[in-house]
Amino acid sequence: MCGTTPCRLRGADALFDVCARKIHPEPFHISADGNYSWEEVECLGACVNAPMVLIWNDTYEDLTAESFEKVLDGFTNGKPAKPGPQVDRHFSAPIGGPTTLTEKAATPANVRETPAGQAST
Repeated sequence: MCGTTPCRLRGADALFDVCARKIHPEPFHISADGNYSWEEVECLGACVNAPMVLIWNDTYEDLTAESFEKVLDGFTNGKPAKPGPQVDRHFSAPIGGPTTLTEKAATPANVRETPAGQAST
């Protein structure tokens, strides 16, 4: 679980509480069922989608305590959640989709368009 500033500012403390309650109160200890352990690490590289965790090779991002519990429950039930953002977001795009540069820019009158693959003269 990421414990750096962006994740902390966006709610990672609530995720640590989930780990303490569902896995073990302390990091580096195996859960009672023998399936889980957890640890805090520095920067997992998805700061724009904070808070986030890394499980095996997959990241689970934009987590809340509730969505993180669902991710853990999915592993317990054999139906893991899809990795990536756990909200309406594609990769690191804005939540809800693009908000800028949504239309093709007009070509200024003094610029001549050239067919793709050809150099202008």
